[in-house]
Amino acid sequence: MGRCPPYDYILLYDLETQQLLNEVPGRFRDDKVQNLEISCGCAIALPLEYCRDPNDRNRAFEERREYTVWHGSTDPCTRIEDLLALFDNAFLIVAYNQFGFDSLVLRQYYSSEQRFELHMQKQLDVFVGVRAAMLGEKWPKLDWLLGQNGLDPKEASGIQAVEWWKSGTPEDLERLESYCMSDVRLLCKLALLQELNVGRDRPLPNYCFGIASAVAAREKSLALETEDERQARELDV
Repeated sequence: MGRCPPYDYILLYDLETQQLLNEVPGRFRDDKVQNLEISCGCAIALPLEYCRDPNDRNRAFEERREYTVWHGSTDPCTRIEDLLALFDNAFLIVAYNQFGFDSLVLRQYYSSEQRFELHMQKQLDVFVGVRAAMLGEKWPKLDWLLGQNGLDPKEASGIQAVEWWKSGTPEDLERLESYCMSDVRLLCKLALLQELNVGRDRPLPNYCFGIASAVAAREKSLALETEDERQARELDV
């Protein structure tokens, strides 16, 4: 895992878990999600300079860097902590339904609430943007959006990913990593689009879901920061 210079990349990620929701305690769904444990996580860093304009999306994808972290790993660069380090230095953190799943799962791995909050402040959740733009009429699954936009389908499902982890054979762990990384690659292609087809007469504009608009908004916001605010944001937590 090569190190990325600070703040010059957009980080997209996905997590797989060791259990299914019905296998962990909790009264409500969010309680259960927070009791799930990570099996593996995959992330892709896209060069920030090619994420400002959707017309540069192919260049951005071609120059991506890919990372995988594992539960229980003690090897540098493949630990869950190394994923959090990538979050530290990312300009923007992108996932699909991270507010309802990935971030809830990850929270238990933070030793600092301040670090968690700083990461949450630079999150782009593609699912939330799409669902809001559709007025909550539909729970837009990633696989459905991929099909609507001419992209390849998902390789498997989260249920299959748990089964691969429990199997633990080298072949199944390789399948688990392939599936997780494939989901991140597909999300990259989706979030870099200029517009998004959602089965309606008019596609969603980039500002409802996309990386380019999120980058522009964050750069504008950072330009308005005071020096004290900047130092607080860059505080090493």
